[in-house]
Formats: sequence, C-alpha cells, structure tokens
Amino acid sequence: MKSVHKLLEIEDLQLTLPDRSRRRPFGQIPEAKILTNISLAINEGESLGVVGDSGSGKTSLGRT
Repeated sequence: MKSVHKLLEIEDLQLTLPDRSRRRPFGQIPEAKILTNISLAINEGESLGVVGDSGSGKTSLGRT
C-alpha cells in the first residue's frame, strides 16, 4: 500500500471579520462569521475545486 503524502490539512477553520455594514454610532463594530467549521485535506496528486454563490466565502477561504 502506498503512503499518502498530505500537502495541506485544515481542521475547524473559523474566520470572523468586522461587519462595517452594521456599524453603530459610537459603539463597537459587530462581527460577521465568514467561515465556520471548515475542514479539508489535499493529498499529493489531488486538486481542489471551490464553488458557491457570490459572497459565500470562496475568496476568503483561498486567502486564509
């Protein structure tokens, strides 16, 4: 059996950013959960495709 070489492994990724669209005068800026509970593994020889609606977090996942 051939051993698997992991190139990337992510477990329970969370991304929260300030939600400036809900800013309150003289108050704290509320936070928006962008990504929650993301886990994935990419092994040698595999590729990953990320698809989804506009604003679903694809670019945020790639940048993180």
